[in-house]
Amino acid sequence: MPPGEPDRITNCSVYPYDGELVVELTGVDDEGVIVVVSYQFEAPDDRSTVEPRGPVDPEHVPHVRDGLSENGYEWGGRSGS
Repeated sequence: MPPGEPDRITNCSVYPYDGELVVELTGVDDEGVIVVVSYQFEAPDDRSTVEPRGPVDPEHVPHVRDGLSENGYEWGGRSGS
């Protein structure tokens, strides 16, 4: 893994804001350093389906999808990558 990239994801948090969500992945890199990566999603008022505002690392997609699902959101059709 490149420096600053989590080697192992340990937590996923979802923070709702007006019209958007922030999905934050916390992990540990290969040197044991804690790393935080965040992704922004467009979130309509109905809170059902969200879309990424930028690319999502393919290795993080399962963690992000699970975190969204656990918080009552569904990732829409765009991959973000």
